[in-house]
Amino acid sequence: MTLLLIALVTGLSLASIYFIAGAGLTTVYGVLHVPNFAHGAFLMVGGYLTYAITRGIAVSVPVYLAVIIVASLGVGVLAALVDVLVLRRSYRGQAFAPVIATFGVLLLVEGIVEAVWGLEPMAQAFPTGTGSSLEIGGVTVPYYSIFTILVAVAVGVALWLVLSRTSIGMLIRAAAQDKEMAEALGVPVQLIYTGVFAVGGVLAGLAGGLAVPNYALSPEMGALFLLTAFAVVVVGGMGSIRGALLAAVVLGLGASVLTVYGPALSGIALFVPMILILLVRPQGLLKGW
Repeated sequence: MTLLLIALVTGLSLASIYFIAGAGLTTVYGVLHVPNFAHGAFLMVGGYLTYAITRGIAVSVPVYLAVIIVASLGVGVLAALVDVLVLRRSYRGQAFAPVIATFGVLLLVEGIVEAVWGLEPMAQAFPTGTGSSLEIGGVTVPYYSIFTILVAVAVGVALWLVLSRTSIGMLIRAAAQDKEMAEALGVPVQLIYTGVFAVGGVLAGLAGGLAVPNYALSPEMGALFLLTAFAVVVVGGMGSIRGALLAAVVLGLGASVLTVYGPALSGIALFVPMILILLVRPQGLLKGW
């Protein structure tokens, strides 16, 4: 029973990172209808910027939260520039041109990261006090897991409020559902596209900043997390934020339970539940926002 509880806690912590990364990717796809391969690069940059600001040392929780917010906003600016300078121009080409363009951005950013920080993995210290654990009912719960779960909940609530309860959310939904009609009604669709792409970058950067205390920083980090984010998006349903949340929880818990009870499967723990779900529901768990 204790092992199961540990797996559940670990799974929810994983799900928090999965959800934030997947939410950014699925939001971009839901509005722009482009599989954004640059998302992995944005997540990696968020991790490296967090490391650069803190210099890898432990800081207090409020300071660390401020650092990852600043780093994610910086990634958002980078994402906006990518949209204006690269993605927007790629729409003039063939249908798959945006996909190739974002993949090219991923490779370019990986090369820049290698040139600036090198190939050696780097470690980011946990925020002060979160490297220890809390005993709850005989189960050890890392404080940092609680921190990531709380941040993920805040992100989910913020996304829901913006998309469902604001005029900006209404305009975003209009641009996503019928671009031509929205433009005819005077909606600044291109500005919305850039804003949504920037928000996707912010969420990716936030996921990267949250992930780095648990994962070694390296130029391969972006590609690895990109695969995870795509798994969340595909399982949840392309373009569905609610689906991304459900998929992140299912995949996170599934991967954690498999790792605890079958360590030999740890390398494929994420993909076993993904394959099983897609065999039953190839369209994903949910549709719509």
